[in-house]
Amino acid sequence: MSSFSTNIDHQAPGEISVATIFRSLVLGFLGISLCISAFGLWLVPGGQGLPEVSLIKMGLSAALLIAGLCCMVMIRRR
Repeated sequence: MSSFSTNIDHQAPGEISVATIFRSLVLGFLGISLCISAFGLWLVPGGQGLPEVSLIKMGLSAALLIAGLCCMVMIRRR
């Protein structure tokens, strides 16, 4: 066995690990990007008169918004 421990359970109560900070930054950036792209999808012109395209854009923007909000909620979990 090596003398170095990779277990993070031995941290002080107020201590935050680098992995936690990195995970929070990545999830925050991903969540904000997904939410912005959900609304930005409607700014791109295309398929103006086709109801099928509008339905696909509605479903895709709802999925992107839900995924972005899930990423931002996961930041607050730990």
